Amino acid sequence: PRYHRAGDGGLWRRMKQVFRGTILTHTDSGKETLAAWRLVSAYGAAFISNQWYPARDNTVKLGLAEGSTQIGFDLLVNLSSEFWPDVKKKLLRRKP
Repeated sequence: PRYHRAGDGGLWRRMKQVFRGTILTHTDSGKETLAAWRLVSAYGAAFISNQWYPARDNTVKLGLAEGSTQIGFDLLVNLSSEFWPDVKKKLLRRKP
């Protein structure tokens, strides 16, 4: 369960890789498959953590919103994994 960088190519190609890397994962054979673990854990944790709310507040809509927020944070982490090495390289350029 780790992000595989594209590393090269244009911005849109790399952004596509970020989105794909958020909902897909690589198998041992190298093929891509749905990252069920990520989706189940994000939405499952959201629904479980809302169980202590009163019934009027513990809604499916809230669980879906919180699960989607977690997937959004996962996307941001993948975005930083994709682009931070390039940004760091440009920022920390040392002059001889």
